[in-house]
Amino acid sequence: LVDVLVKGGYRKVDVNDPEARAIINEIKAILEDPALLGRTIGIVTLLGMEQSAHLTKMLNTEISPTDIVARKIAVGAPPMFQGRERDIMLVSMVLAPGDRTAANRLDIEQRFNVALSRARDRIYLFRSVKESDFDPDTLTAKLIRHFRQPFTQNARQVAALRDRCESGFEREVFDLLTQRNFRVEPQVECGGYRIDFVVEGAEGRRLAV
Repeated sequence: LVDVLVKGGYRKVDVNDPEARAIINEIKAILEDPALLGRTIGIVTLLGMEQSAHLTKMLNTEISPTDIVARKIAVGAPPMFQGRERDIMLVSMVLAPGDRTAANRLDIEQRFNVALSRARDRIYLFRSVKESDFDPDTLTAKLIRHFRQPFTQNARQVAALRDRCESGFEREVFDLLTQRNFRVEPQVECGGYRIDFVVEGAEGRRLAV
């Protein structure tokens, strides 16, 4: 999860041009990065259709058709990506300072869920607002908090994972790792066997122990 705060972002109707510019610049960087060669790309907007149309116009102007086809670059609102995945997803929140939070309704939660579950490898959140702009229990604040602190786990989740440890020694190791803010999953099935721990750190790196 990559959290990108776009400084100076603003919203005109349902278009946030600074966020769109930041997304196009990031795509250019991805295309030039040898480590990301061949990764497919999707762009999803969380508010309205105008931002998608704006991004599509910029994409067609600044990115070569060859790269668009080769990387399967697609732009749209969350429903467009239902049942479809990309290696890298870039999400535009669109909201600007002073805007109200996304409504806490089931249909909006489903849109967010689709948008945030389409990435195989990496997902960016481009936002022009801060978590402190919204009440902590709102959908928008929860989304920003999740990207800002992706490894935060509540006590109940940690306790449930800890219960899967099979010895006192494993529990000691689990405690030391979680105290250092690693995400740890004990007893992971793999090829008919079980890995004692899979430890996840920065940038999605994983270590099997």
